[in-house]
Amino acid sequence: MLSIQERMWKARIKTMTFNKDEFKTQYVKFLQDVEMLAVKLERSGFGIYRPFNDFKSRLEKRDSFDENRLRFMNWCTEYENDIRRKIHAVSEYALVVDIDNCWDVYMIPKLAHVPVSEYFNILAHECLEYFDIEVHFGTVDSPLEFDDFVSSFTEDELETLYWSIWHGRIGIQEHVLPELGDLIVRCHQLDLLGKREDTFESCMRVVFDK
Repeated sequence: MLSIQERMWKARIKTMTFNKDEFKTQYVKFLQDVEMLAVKLERSGFGIYRPFNDFKSRLEKRDSFDENRLRFMNWCTEYENDIRRKIHAVSEYALVVDIDNCWDVYMIPKLAHVPVSEYFNILAHECLEYFDIEVHFGTVDSPLEFDDFVSSFTEDELETLYWSIWHGRIGIQEHVLPELGDLIVRCHQLDLLGKREDTFESCMRVVFDK
């Protein structure tokens, strides 16, 4: 279902003609939106504490741990599955990566194995999902200039590209940024969950059947 803003724009399209100056304005605003998204993704905390090693070291001090080790492993599996379910409840396509004593969460899976300097370019491409573009959008500090951008396309492609950029801005503002906000909150909640003493006590009750 189209948002109110999208329906308004769809109605406006019928009365508009393609204008290159307007295209440049939309392109600059699109890159500003991408920059804001890239900075938020870079600065926000998406690490979730993974308590298994800590809990294991505490439980091993009990004589009966060895005979209940399988129960502990099952608890860990259930806990991790629950973490992933809660992440995907707010960000369906997020990637959750195991790293030592934490899970790293990537709302945009393509960002998982690239340097932060590439976030801007990758996000620009991701937000133009309806148009396949073989250009590099640069970095937050040095974005691709409009004239250099349009020189990669024919005149016949520019109008389609213009509407793709407009749609990308709508996607960032109405969908991506709200989802990002929800994901930040959820990751913080789950990070604290693994550090709580009552989480350890719950684990201990399962392991020792108490």
